[in-house]
Amino acid sequence: MLAFVVQKFSKLLWKIAASILINATSAQDVEECVADVFIYLWQYPEKYDPDKAKLSSWLSVVARSKAVDSYRKKKKKREIS
Repeated sequence: MLAFVVQKFSKLLWKIAASILINATSAQDVEECVADVFIYLWQYPEKYDPDKAKLSSWLSVVARSKAVDSYRKKKKKREIS
């Protein structure tokens, strides 16, 4: 089941993460962000409520949140260096 979700939504989540991390990080960081979304889904499947949102919408929100967190960490790290 998770493999199907990964296959179906990877491109969408990549676009979301890349749009936020575009100038801040590498493609590897975008890939890591997308992987973190799927890991989050795997670890906390109960957080998704199909009565409240479509899976694609919920994953998109999680991806955006993780990308913003990653961006902030990278930016803070650069400012400290």
